[in-house]
Amino acid sequence: MLERDSPTPLYEQVEALIKKNILNKTWPKGKKIPTETELMKKFGVSRGTLKRAISNLQKNGYLVQRQGLGTFVQADIEIPLERGLYSFAEYFQAHHIDYSNKILSAKIPKKTSKDIADKLGITITDKYLCLRRLREVEGENIMLIENNINIANAPHIETADFSKESLFSIIERYSKETVEYSETKYSAVGANSEVSSYFNIKKGAPILYQEQLVHLSNNSIIEFARVWIKSNHFTLKTILHRK
Repeated sequence: MLERDSPTPLYEQVEALIKKNILNKTWPKGKKIPTETELMKKFGVSRGTLKRAISNLQKNGYLVQRQGLGTFVQADIEIPLERGLYSFAEYFQAHHIDYSNKILSAKIPKKTSKDIADKLGITITDKYLCLRRLREVEGENIMLIENNINIANAPHIETADFSKESLFSIIERYSKETVEYSETKYSAVGANSEVSSYFNIKKGAPILYQEQLVHLSNNSIIEFARVWIKSNHFTLKTILHRK
């Protein structure tokens, strides 16, 4: 199995064998791989050798480690469109996917553009909160999120800690209404300079772009979101019934 007299280091040979199991779907996407102890016994290598191989496969997007659960073959993050409205954060929490938010900015702009005013149903003299965040999922930057929030419908929401809680939960607490529905559209676009630098991809590389207008239970508009999504791990899924 391993060529111990080969000039190729053992960790690279182990890495190649694990990668082969992934590519030939012996270990399909989303599958939990054997434990470190099992793999050390299988390959006859030390823990340090195995850890180096696993680390390289994680860096290259083949494997992902989930705290308390083990190591898994990287799977597409599948967003089921037919299952109702929930935030990406709520989806990640429900599927035990490790994520974190970096707040890039949270401010009330001095001027309100006509485009944002029209989307939120306010005037250019009204104020809104512009929240920009970078979302990391299992060690990889995959989302740049811009949330434009109508603060008239959620007084004092600018004081919330957006790094600790899902946006929809915060909105519902400050607005005292429930998030009712959204109007959402997706498109394929080329990454601009800012997005490419955050995602570590080439400028112009294809990404997924989302626009979403969120309504409360009283039918008022609370948020207009723009989201740039690194598309290599995302798929959109829906089930349609013929009438």
